[in-house]
Amino acid sequence: MQALAFHTIEKCAGSLDHLRAILLRYTLQVPQLRPYFYTRSRRLAVLFLVACLLNFGLAVLFPLWVLLLGPLVYGLPHIFSSVRYFHYTAENDSRSSKRKYFSFGMIGLILLSVFSYRLFVTTRLFGLSLPQLSEWKGSTYIELIALGLTFLGGILIYRKSLRQIGVGLLLIIPFIFFYCLNPTYTVGAMVLIHNFVAFIFWILGTKTRVERRVAFASFGLLLALTVSVFLGAWDWVYRFTQPQMILNFANLSIADTGQLIAPWSDQNSLWLHACIAFALGQSLHYFVWLKAIPDQYHYLDVPTSFRQSLVFLEADFGRAMAIFLVLSSIGVLVLWSFMTFQMARLVYFCLASYHGYLEVAGLGLARIGTRQAPSALR
Repeated sequence: MQALAFHTIEKCAGSLDHLRAILLRYTLQVPQLRPYFYTRSRRLAVLFLVACLLNFGLAVLFPLWVLLLGPLVYGLPHIFSSVRYFHYTAENDSRSSKRKYFSFGMIGLILLSVFSYRLFVTTRLFGLSLPQLSEWKGSTYIELIALGLTFLGGILIYRKSLRQIGVGLLLIIPFIFFYCLNPTYTVGAMVLIHNFVAFIFWILGTKTRVERRVAFASFGLLLALTVSVFLGAWDWVYRFTQPQMILNFANLSIADTGQLIAPWSDQNSLWLHACIAFALGQSLHYFVWLKAIPDQYHYLDVPTSFRQSLVFLEADFGRAMAIFLVLSSIGVLVLWSFMTFQMARLVYFCLASYHGYLEVAGLGLARIGTRQAPSALR
């Protein structure tokens, strides 16, 4: 059964590769396009710029639709990607190691525990009813506990030195301090900040100075656009487009979402700016986890084919888990269709609430030294 499922997925990947080959046959005939295919830094620079312009336009015109549909389409695959590259960010030994299986197992167990707890509390299963920060920010300290367990487990799995532990604590301790001081404000700020954290993982994965410049420039572009949104540089656009302020069928509104991000304010204009900035950052956050970082960790400059990606996924997770990851990423779209949008968002954010804390723990465990392509991706 497992062999049949993998063979079916492999055939689908082969069909996609056939279409990809037809497209490349025509596009690579143009000499000016070849450098962007064969050179990773140029390719990612152009793709990020296109993604940035497209998603900025969508975020300005339809912020609530971006916040609604983005997580339902890209949410689960980007969580899987962050679990995968958490290992390559923390691993000091570039050779394939059993440590990644301990890491995947630890993260999977914590993720499932947080998801189950959040879902039970939110839906009040088994009579559980505890105070929460919001529908997607979780119960007050559950994710913070998960952060501590992830960091501690990572120290043991990757055998971090005292120096590396000290560097990691310089990041973890201030975050915990501000969280305990005011969890609502801290988590609200993290909603925006965690979109930028993905870029740091991208920077950590670069191998050359040019690639690092592209990653830093991409980070800077998103930061500049975010600042311009909050400064009101695009307010003149909203007067003409008048973006929707509420989606009743999804129980999603600018006011509610903006207040969750900036609970210290009661200004509608700031809430609109916060929603647009979050929609833009979230979209590019998905691009970084699903395209930039996987490309960056491939040992060749050219992008992987669909079949190659499947082989690398099997090498990292094993065949059974690779099948599960592929089918669940596709099947979740079918699952959402049987739910209301409100319920689908609730279930997704119960699953994703640990993701931002996983990223923080990953930065705290980031390896020190030169970057090499992981042997699993060779």
